[in-house]
Amino acid sequence: MVQEDKRVPEEAARNRMNARRLPDLTGLIRDVVLFGIFQFFLLTFLAAFFYPGGYDYFTYYFSELGAVFARNSDANTFSATLFFIALTAVSITLILFWLSLLKYFSKSKLERILSLFGFGMGLLCTPLLIGVALFPLDTQLEVHFVFVMAHFLLFSLAILLYSIIFILDGQNSWPLAFFGLVTLAIGVFLMVDPMSPNAPFLQKVVVYSYFIWVGAVTCAPKFHTV
Repeated sequence: MVQEDKRVPEEAARNRMNARRLPDLTGLIRDVVLFGIFQFFLLTFLAAFFYPGGYDYFTYYFSELGAVFARNSDANTFSATLFFIALTAVSITLILFWLSLLKYFSKSKLERILSLFGFGMGLLCTPLLIGVALFPLDTQLEVHFVFVMAHFLLFSLAILLYSIIFILDGQNSWPLAFFGLVTLAIGVFLMVDPMSPNAPFLQKVVVYSYFIWVGAVTCAPKFHTV
């Protein structure tokens, strides 16, 4: 019994030493998430630049970048490829982002529950973004529309839940909550009336704002992604 008692603190000490030797991946994963966002912005802007016949940010829908054919009936192969790469890559990095948020909110049972549901919504919406690229707007409109609306709905719910958490958490997290709620309000308006004259432009505002929000959370001191 005496020998067993001695082994317990020795084993605990070894575990602590091994934990200290483990590499800290916080910075690496943070950079991966930020790279995913950066390449999304870059590749979608390039897709718009090379869109056959020119891309109008105010009247063309975001998904038209991934269409098989452009509005002028020319093949849209290059832009669609960039669009697919951008959405697929950012989806993979978003998985790391949502997983990382789970560890930060444990002050209360309410925070833990909201974080768990927010994580679930965020994780569910991630593969749907790949579906948006896999099913082009012009050839598979109904399926494409389902993926778009499901992704927007789940992403919006995730932002709502985490915005509430940021408000509850305090510690100068309110700007993240405010930005998330403003973006959410625009997104809700877009989902209510997706065919409004301003919808194509607002869609881009919401899409890019969502990823700016992800980047802001990732860079915030408390929420360094791990």
